[in-house]
Amino acid sequence: MELPIIIIENCEPITEWVLLEYKHASKIAMGNIIFTNINDRRLEQFGKIYPGSFVDLVKPEETIILDPSADTPLRTEDFDKYRYFVVGGICGDYPPKGRTKELISSRLPQAERRNLGKKQLSIDGAVLMIMLVYSGEKIENIEVADSVEIKYGDGESTILPFGYIILNNKAIITPGLIELLIKRRKESPSRVF
Repeated sequence: MELPIIIIENCEPITEWVLLEYKHASKIAMGNIIFTNINDRRLEQFGKIYPGSFVDLVKPEETIILDPSADTPLRTEDFDKYRYFVVGGICGDYPPKGRTKELISSRLPQAERRNLGKKQLSIDGAVLMIMLVYSGEKIENIEVADSVEIKYGDGESTILPFGYIILNNKAIITPGLIELLIKRRKESPSRVF
């Protein structure tokens, strides 16, 4: 099986948080990643950038869009037939608002759609799930936490209400994210996000 081409269709401003997730996603995908709908040169160190939309770059018959509203989960055998795996570069809402379907899937209805389980994942978490399935794992066998609580030294905490993949009894959180949340909390205690 050829290594999949992961495409992240950017739909958000590139904040520090988004940049951390994109950097981690690139590492997980072993650099085999294209960031579309963006022309931010900071991303060149993580993968290819393409200013147009993914719809101009892929062949629909070789493409799967990872959409939480899809009925069918991603399976390892999908990698035999499909080359491009499109993830929405969307910062999640809680509860989810179905923006992947609205902003991405609807733009290329001929492409296949798959889900990555029942929980909303971070962008880099979605890429990790894709690569785990590519390596032979089944989504239903991959442990995913319902949320993660970041505790601060003063007894306060922040709940990240998204699914985080658990590997070796540890939630896989974007490297640098906890430090960013601590920094934001110090700068503006009433607003972490």
